Amino acid sequence: LIESWPAVVSAHRDACLMIVGTGTAENDLRAQVSAAGLDDSIQFTGRVDDPTLTQLYTLADLTVVPSVALEGFGLIALESLATGRPAVVTDCGGLPDAVRGLDPTLIVPSDNAEALGARLISALDGVLPSAQQCRRHAESFSWAAAAQRHHAVYSELSA
Repeated sequence: LIESWPAVVSAHRDACLMIVGTGTAENDLRAQVSAAGLDDSIQFTGRVDDPTLTQLYTLADLTVVPSVALEGFGLIALESLATGRPAVVTDCGGLPDAVRGLDPTLIVPSDNAEALGARLISALDGVLPSAQQCRRHAESFSWAAAAQRHHAVYSELSA
């Protein structure tokens, strides 16, 4: 994501990237941002509580989940979708499952910073699902929807 960011800022000078959370790579990521001269457009929030995270989702144009190693199911992507914000994800682990049914162009190769940058630029150009589409898609992963699918499977099996 940081590698792709110069192209994004070149196309959208007012773009701002907020990296939320902490982890073992944080110091390396901060150094990478500084070395690339991106301090003005990339901010690190550190750990945030759930209400703040929800607020950040709603303030954002979109969320990016740029995983490069095995990722479980895309809960971060679904949280973003539930707030009406699309999520651009990499083709890593379960992330694609969270957005494929909404818009397969939200999935980019995990090893291609250029493709990620191009998709972020098009997203900031407005090529994104609507807030309503995002929320509706997230609802398809709710417990109620899962229960209905399970009930349908069991009904079919017992028939």
